[in-house]
Amino acid sequence: MLGTSVDEDNFYLICELYEDSLEELLAMRVKLSFNLCQAITAQLIVAIHFLQQNGVLHRDLCPQNIMLDSNKNVKLIDFGSARKIDSESKRQSLVGSLNYLSPEMIRGQPASLGSDLWALGCIVFQMSTGRTAFPGLQSNAVQSQIESGVVDWPADIIIDPSCINFVT
Repeated sequence: MLGTSVDEDNFYLICELYEDSLEELLAMRVKLSFNLCQAITAQLIVAIHFLQQNGVLHRDLCPQNIMLDSNKNVKLIDFGSARKIDSESKRQSLVGSLNYLSPEMIRGQPASLGSDLWALGCIVFQMSTGRTAFPGLQSNAVQSQIESGVVDWPADIIIDPSCINFVT
């Protein structure tokens, strides 16, 4: 945030301008280049590490909550579901975007440090393939796929082996 302003009727937040979300970028392309995927992933790792070092779980990491500036620098947004790791209010409610929820969150267990890393793996899969790791329109079917932990890598796309190793 760059600043704030107030007038008689309104309170204004002045924030940086970010061109696109990762979701919008993924919608424009089939998949991202290896170099762009690697650069975004590295920035996300740094951001998740910073959050975890400060005792925070994001709990809703997904492409729509990752903003990109014109140089493809990452900014995480939407901390509405975030919680302190040692929070007294360890919520077990299902929060977040379904296709990026970890198995423990699907089972109604509290989010853990691994929950944000699971979501990161799902995001890397999507950046590498142009597809979600656990596709489907029926929430029960998607939940079952997530609980199984089995990801089907598309055979029709050439994927760098380091992406596959990172996700699996």
